Amino acid sequence: MYRQEDKEMQNYFVRYYFDSSRDRDGFMEEIKAERIGEITLAEKGCLRYEYFFPADSDREIFLWEQWESEADQKCHMTQPHFGTIGKIKDKYRAQTDFEK
Repeated sequence: MYRQEDKEMQNYFVRYYFDSSRDRDGFMEEIKAERIGEITLAEKGCLRYEYFFPADSDREIFLWEQWESEADQKCHMTQPHFGTIGKIKDKYRAQTDFEK
């Protein structure tokens, strides 16, 4: 947790695991095509929503989310585009670890 202008920021980390680099790349292409990042950044309280590719793996993606509050992040999980992420994740058989 960090402070910015007296607001506590909530950090969330998601690591996606794929069976192949082809699945990872397909997942990311669909996430971009659906504009998931843009839509999420426009949500109330979203400060950061960035995907990263680990240098030592071609079958993983790391997502760093930063929210003004836990309530804002929980609201994000009720949005239609969050359901879209789940469908894309299922299509590419991604497994995830979530950390706060």
